[in-house]
Order: sequence, then structure tokens, then C-alpha cells
Amino acid sequence: MPHTQKFGQALGEEVHAAGKIYETHTATPESLRLAIEAGADLLQHPESVGPDRDVPDDLIARIKEKQIFCAILTASVSFVSRQKAVPKHWS
Repeated sequence: MPHTQKFGQALGEEVHAAGKIYETHTATPESLRLAIEAGADLLQHPESVGPDRDVPDDLIARIKEKQIFCAILTASVSFVSRQKAVPKHWS
């Protein structure tokens, strides 16, 4: 994702003007926030932001509100969910 909101907005406008989908990859909650506010149409792997991989609730709400498509890595989500759900002594 672009490093500034202004750049992200401009890029999104150009991509949309060309009739294309504005797709982004993000690696931190802040870059995910920038992508959402810049008008991204598709978020690649938004579940993988940050060391604990938890997406802040306010960002989930914005993604839903703006109806942004997300490409989720189901294997990593399943692994992380399993690690949180299964007690360590059962692993």
C-alpha cells in the first residue's frame, strides 16, 4: 500500500479512471486503514496484519461498511484460529 493517504487516493482515482480494480496488499493495521480510506476495491490478505494477526474491530466495520472484497488466506486463518481455540496441552 502507498505510504501516504494522498498518494493512495491519487492512485485509486487513476486506477478507477482506467476502469480497473484497485487492489492492495497490506502488512500493518495502519496500511490497511490507508487502503480502506484510499478507496481500495480488493484487500489481499487483510487478516495478516500485525504480529498477532488481529484486525482491529473499527477496520472490520469500515471494510463491511464500504463493502470491500477481501482475499483471505484460509490456511493461515484456520491455523491461527486453531492455535487460539485449542489449549496448548492438546497440541
